[in-house]
Amino acid sequence: MPRRRNGEIPLPDGWDFARDYDGKIYFIDHNSKKTTWIDPRDRSAATDMKTIL
Repeated sequence: MPRRRNGEIPLPDGWDFARDYDGKIYFIDHNSKKTTWIDPRDRSAATDMKTIL
């Protein structure tokens, strides 16, 4: 997976993030038109770990 200049792993294709009124980050899946508090990069890492185990 490519990395950004600051070392952060980029969001998957079709994903974006925004902040609520309190400044908390949430994630937007434009593919399914849903939002979540869970970082999709964490989900893919968890899926990869299940595959390894």
